[in-house]
Amino acid sequence: MNNNTRTESMPISGRDLAAARSRARLTQRDLAELLRHSTRAIQTWEDGNVPAAKVALVRSVLGVYIEGDNNNPLAQYSNLALLAELAKRLDAAGSA
Repeated sequence: MNNNTRTESMPISGRDLAAARSRARLTQRDLAELLRHSTRAIQTWEDGNVPAAKVALVRSVLGVYIEGDNNNPLAQYSNLALLAELAKRLDAAGSA
């Protein structure tokens, strides 16, 4: 297991999710749209923990904003480039 795999499978607390979302300057609704989930789901996750099955998805969108995620390949992108990259990755994930 490489370092990125270990990081991707580490749990994300609701507090860490809310802090990362805030650092990314996203509302719960913005994040819900990026993750293709409901705002209620984001609220629930922020009140507890991100479900294990959703951790990789959340890290693919917010990884650079989550504390301790130093090996995230998205760290090289500016905010604008990051949004473009996220859209591309979400489209790819949606058609898989």
